[in-house]
Parts: sequence; structure tokens; C-alpha cells
Amino acid sequence: MLRWAAIAILLLLVCGGGLTLASYAGFEWWRVSQDADVGATEVPSAPVPTDVAGEEVGGPDSPRPVAAACAAGAAAFSAKDYGEAVAQLDVCLDAHPADADAMLLRGRAYAAVERFDLAQIDLERALSERPGEESGWEALAYSRVRTENDRGAIAALDTWIALNPTAARAWRMRADARFRMGNPTAALI
Repeated sequence: MLRWAAIAILLLLVCGGGLTLASYAGFEWWRVSQDADVGATEVPSAPVPTDVAGEEVGGPDSPRPVAAACAAGAAAFSAKDYGEAVAQLDVCLDAHPADADAMLLRGRAYAAVERFDLAQIDLERALSERPGEESGWEALAYSRVRTENDRGAIAALDTWIALNPTAARAWRMRADARFRMGNPTAALI
């Protein structure tokens, strides 16, 4: 009789553990898909590049008009086709290397395709001109975390938190980075 009671208790523990694990996995899937949806809706549209006279660069005779490349890059990013977004934004930035919007978008696309070294270069340049772009700070912090630069990620996250003290994702990412650095006390702050 004692053997059957032990088997029943063990069976309940295993089933309860499996149910708990499945529930947690489902919650994490939901949370990650919500984070991806939020990031996808915050896509800035690329401005149409113009020359000094105010006319669009890349006329109808041009094989790949620059304005079309900028718009196609933004559209590809919105559609989560990050490889195409990088290709189109390369064309856009070849003609206008100081376009901070296109550079920010290309940096985010680089981060999405795990080219973190290139993402950091674009994002740092774009954010020096447009420091109010929260999506850029998030992508920069993510890229630095993925390259094991937690100190750099914390610096980016501190800037993001200074811009928006209610950015829960920034607080969570900073706590994670502080914890990975071996400072669980600072992670709670």
C-alpha cells in the first residue's frame, strides 16, 4: 500500500511539474511575441532624400532611385524582411550617408539579422544625431548584450531610462545586465 501511495505522489509531482513548465513556456512565447509586435509598430518612415534645390534625388531614368530605395528599405523593415531592408538602406545611405533615420533603421535591421558589430556602428552614429529614439537605444543595448558588452549595454539603457523613466523593458534589460555582471543587488535598483 505504501508503494502505491508513493507512486501516486510521484505521478502527481511529475504531472504538476510538466503543467507548470508548459504554462511558463506558453507565457514566455506570448511575452516574446508581444515584444516583437511592439517593436514592429514603431517603425519610422524613411524621408525622401532631396538635393539642394529641394527636388527628389534619383529621377525616373535612374535604375534604382534613391528615394525608392529609402522607402523600400522602410517597407521591408515593416514587413520584417530585414535582409532586404539592409540591402535597400545600403543604397539609400550610399547617396545620403548622413541620413539619421535610414541609419537608425539599418542599424535595427542589422541587429535583427545578428550583425551586431555593424548594428552598433550605425546605431551609435544615428543616436548621436537623434538621441530621442527609444527604439534605437533598445537595439543598441540588445546588440551590446549579444556581443557580451554588458557595461556598454547598461550605459545605453541608462540613457534610455533617462529619456523615458517608465520604459519597463529598459529597466528589465538593465537589471538582467547588472545581474550577469555579478551584481544582483544593483539589479534590484
